[in-house]
Amino acid sequence: LAKITKAKTQLDDLVTTSAKKEIMNINDNDLMTFAIGTKYYCSPEQEKSKNYNYKSDMFSLGIIIFEMFYYFGSLMERDIVLRGIKDDQKYPENMDKVCDANVVQIVKMLTNHNPNLRPKTEDLLNSNNIEKLYIDPLNKSTSIYLSINK
Repeated sequence: LAKITKAKTQLDDLVTTSAKKEIMNINDNDLMTFAIGTKYYCSPEQEKSKNYNYKSDMFSLGIIIFEMFYYFGSLMERDIVLRGIKDDQKYPENMDKVCDANVVQIVKMLTNHNPNLRPKTEDLLNSNNIEKLYIDPLNKSTSIYLSINK
């Protein structure tokens, strides 16, 4: 009886979620937000006010990872480099020398101007470029540590 009750609850949850999506006529891939974020982190499709979805967040992640591994000599250099990535998918010439090959590959995948070619989160985490993702059990926090393979 307990198994049947649990299965019914899970089915009810599934139907409720599906019904809500159907009533609202939305699809997981079509969900979009309306606020635009910080200019460097907005995906090209966001900036052009096109429909966008979670793949825009992947673009932002690519910019953040790039900033973590690439040294900017000045704010002007940062502006020029990040605009180059965003506007023209142009990466710094010395990127391969300054950043690890896995970082370069991840950044280029995530900042692809075609959102359909950006990886899903699960694909990124399952790629050979990422060693592991884990939650800090000692602090009982939701901090996430990302280790990129060399």
